[in-house]
Amino acid sequence: MHHIVAWALGGGTDLDNECLLCGYHHRTFDQRGWQVIMKDGQPYWIPPPWIDPAQTPIRNTIHDHDHDPVPAD
Repeated sequence: MHHIVAWALGGGTDLDNECLLCGYHHRTFDQRGWQVIMKDGQPYWIPPPWIDPAQTPIRNTIHDHDHDPVPAD
């Protein structure tokens, strides 16, 4: 579980301030220049400027409940 606003900086331990990350990304995402924000209860990732100069927030939707990984015939 990742705190969006760090617990040490006063971030809460409620779902509005947490998202799931694998261990590797939890340890390294900030070192690589990524940031995370919450919008409408969903985490949005802000890439570093060297990946996206506009730093457009993006979402990983692979685990969304309405995501259908297999196209219908």
